[in-house]
Amino acid sequence: MPGCGSCLAIWWRRLQPSGHCFSRNEYSAYPKRSRVTSWPGAPIAYPVPCTHSHYGQACQRRIMNTSTTRNSPIHFPPVLRAVLMMGLTIAMTAQLVSAQSPAPVDLGAAANFGVLGGSTVTSTGATAISGDLGLSPGTAIDGFPPATVTGTIHINTPEAVNGQADLTTAYNDAAGRSTNPITVAGNIGGQTLPPGLYKSQTSLDVSSGDLTLDAQGDENAVWIFQVGSTLTTTSGRQVILTGGARASNVFWQVGTSATIGTTSAFVGSILADQSITLETGATLNGRALARIGAASLDGNSVTVPGNAPPPPAEEVTLTLPVTGTEPHGPIALPVMTSDIADKGVRSYEFNVGFDPGIITLDGVNTVGTLSEDAVVTIDATFGNITVAGVRATDFAGSGVLIYLTGTSGSSGETDLLFTEVTFNEGAPVGIGVDGHIRVSTAQPVDPVTLTLPVTGAEPRVGIALPVLTGDIANKGVLAYDFTVGYDTDVITLDSVNTVGTLSEDATVTVDTTGGRIHVVGFRNTHFSGSGVLVYLTGTASDAGTTDLTFTSLTLNNGTPEGIGVDGNIQITVGVANEDEAALPSALVLRGNYPNPFRSSTRISFDLSQAAEVQVEVFDMLGRQVMVLPSTPIPAGTDQGRRLDASALSTGTYLYRVIAISSTGTQVTSGQISLVK
Repeated sequence: MPGCGSCLAIWWRRLQPSGHCFSRNEYSAYPKRSRVTSWPGAPIAYPVPCTHSHYGQACQRRIMNTSTTRNSPIHFPPVLRAVLMMGLTIAMTAQLVSAQSPAPVDLGAAANFGVLGGSTVTSTGATAISGDLGLSPGTAIDGFPPATVTGTIHINTPEAVNGQADLTTAYNDAAGRSTNPITVAGNIGGQTLPPGLYKSQTSLDVSSGDLTLDAQGDENAVWIFQVGSTLTTTSGRQVILTGGARASNVFWQVGTSATIGTTSAFVGSILADQSITLETGATLNGRALARIGAASLDGNSVTVPGNAPPPPAEEVTLTLPVTGTEPHGPIALPVMTSDIADKGVRSYEFNVGFDPGIITLDGVNTVGTLSEDAVVTIDATFGNITVAGVRATDFAGSGVLIYLTGTSGSSGETDLLFTEVTFNEGAPVGIGVDGHIRVSTAQPVDPVTLTLPVTGAEPRVGIALPVLTGDIANKGVLAYDFTVGYDTDVITLDSVNTVGTLSEDATVTVDTTGGRIHVVGFRNTHFSGSGVLVYLTGTASDAGTTDLTFTSLTLNNGTPEGIGVDGNIQITVGVANEDEAALPSALVLRGNYPNPFRSSTRISFDLSQAAEVQVEVFDMLGRQVMVLPSTPIPAGTDQGRRLDASALSTGTYLYRVIAISSTGTQVTSGQISLVK
């Protein structure tokens, strides 16, 4: 409405049924009883005619009540005045933001690049780029690896050439913007800037404080900074986005070069005519796009807006067994959980479905499980059981979360199906791995024997003790649980290694207390084969001997039976006294200690006479992978060569000891196991 320019006229129009200014004729025809009360106890408002022209002047309104005349001025209660002024301020602010926010710069093909250089791209340290890396027309990229790129590296490819062409177009577009520029210069640190086009004839730097870009609620707000020469941040400075601001809508057109200081956190796409340098530890949520010069990086993180990988969702997996049982007997099915520590889990709920004609599940057992001190409730119906557990503190560890108990029916089999797995209110994510149970009259299952080694080791070295098993196939073993005791004055066992063992794809947990190591392992499918079940790892002391003793051993819930064969380890020091030991009659191999080993081992042998001794190492395909050159060694017992295999991969290797003496050549061979 052209003539009603004042706030009061706008307010008055809201009270008028017709919504417009009245002419004098309209006013005369307006019913006197048609009136609006705007708030309790307020004057009664009647429309009155405009006293001025509608062109370029405010439309005047008056208000009447029983105690005022028709020409009394408008009076507003304080609360209403505040509301009106606040609304007007919001409206004007929105118009200001809309007017000052420029259109974004179209980066074209350059938008795919986290880093794009003209002459070179170099990186020092563990730089990580989320997006593509490009170079054109230069050809020298250095430092990748160890630096990593989640996208593709383009060196003078069509993608890099097109990226540089579109970068030039975008650079010229940003440099040529001229609508409503806001002049800035020098240090802009410590300021809060609304959206707009900011122009500096010289340099810009963020040095005296952090720079805040405030979108004021407009998620489409855009900032374009035209920098005449250099752009610099000092160490540790940040560009902070607030009010809905987005890194993808911030553009820095730099006339020469940009330098982002050590550990600075910068935001936006840098379009530099010359070079861009990200100093040690600086991060960039945006792009580093250099037209002509180099892009230099040093242990930085560069993330193209929108390309940041989402944080991985925390997951906890529950696994039901694949097992068997005899008809008409009790059953206890372990519900195994992956490591639940440090995930903030204080409650769980899951539902398992099954064929009620084959089994019945109607209870739980928490003894010895992670739910032992939890409050557990169950709801058992025909073919389903729902279990819920809650604790006052976080659940921790892995292994058996709880046992589902019940009875088996006649012969048959049924799947065990998770229909729901929930932790807390949905976080972490619950994953259920289904199981299966077969009910049949089974033949007796032979026991499974686990054997600890009788071995030796040198003082103060790492040790890896194999826990050996006989053939475990076709025995239905899904889980094992054992404890080994030892003398802590002789060795310390504090971890396990599963590489190359029967437990390599199993979930294995370890708990150590004074002189005891407790190991629990489980799989979704049956263990199979024979050999090393798992390695017990730790360190040897100065000297001594200790027994290695199974103090407990359980497979599944006790079936099949587990038998433990104890072992022994001796920590020996030095070389035997040749005055007290007779010389051997030939080259005799004593073996190597430790074996298995992590990085180095000593190959020991007896020499009947002084010889040049060489050691050759072969992989299992017969390829030579290492040679210890010949070195003179005197005659004696328990002589040896130290083998450093840190450059080799985990695995089993063969070695050959060659002793060349004045009377001829003698050869012996052995086998070593390297575990890293």
